[in-house]
Amino acid sequence: MDEDIKIVTIPRNEEPIVRYQTSAQEIMFRLTQHLLSGEFTLYEVTPLGLIRLGKAKSPTDLEKRFNVNKRLIERSRVSENIV
Repeated sequence: MDEDIKIVTIPRNEEPIVRYQTSAQEIMFRLTQHLLSGEFTLYEVTPLGLIRLGKAKSPTDLEKRFNVNKRLIERSRVSENIV
């Protein structure tokens, strides 16, 4: 595992608001919103736990920056080929 990657938990001052799932219902990402500042945080879901990818004022900015839709589509295709 990369030394810069840290497994984290969602802080108490952030509310989970969106789960990004593949077509096979596998959760790949979680989006939270800070309760006071309104800032959004995107986490990647891994077998070991959550990895904080980044923060932004807009969820759309995070989705674009981390290619969320593209990665969901790619994972969905892989899942469909395995089944």
